[in-house]
Amino acid sequence: MLPQNLLTLFASFPPLSTICLQALANCLQHKTVNKGELLERQHQVSQNIYFIETGLFRSYYHVQNQEISSWFMKAGDVIISVQSFFTQTPSQENIQALEESIVFYISKNDYENLCFTYTEFHYLARKLTEQYYVKAEKRIFHLHQPDARTRYQYLLQHHSDIVQRVPLKYIASYLNITTETLSRIRASR
Repeated sequence: MLPQNLLTLFASFPPLSTICLQALANCLQHKTVNKGELLERQHQVSQNIYFIETGLFRSYYHVQNQEISSWFMKAGDVIISVQSFFTQTPSQENIQALEESIVFYISKNDYENLCFTYTEFHYLARKLTEQYYVKAEKRIFHLHQPDARTRYQYLLQHHSDIVQRVPLKYIASYLNITTETLSRIRASR
């Protein structure tokens, strides 16, 4: 049986056949990820696609000994180090649990086999990839707004739960501002 958040994610697409769903269920593994634990590591090749059942993660990378948060993912989201997974090259990012979390995952080999064997799964994977890139484009557009207050307001309006659950230092690095600037913005609301 597939986890509820994965079924919810798939619900907006044409339904997968019973045989395809069973093949996916047979490939699916799960694990509990402790708060602070790295799910994916920079400089290692990503071997899995993860589906978050519960919890919260952040993606980050290092620049001059600073951690720069680049993405936050919560229950119902897909976690993937895109470039590393698809090109099988070392990842440029770390993916860390910000809360104790449960993830389900499939390996690169299982993903490739499902795409090759089931046209409907290949279609689903393509549509999920399209959604991922649309979200990434929106995120980049809003993060490049010149005004820090505008960037924070967008995050607050569209991802208020993230703002409530993520430490300020990570939100500040995501918005490309200092923690002090973020504190002033929050105080002036």
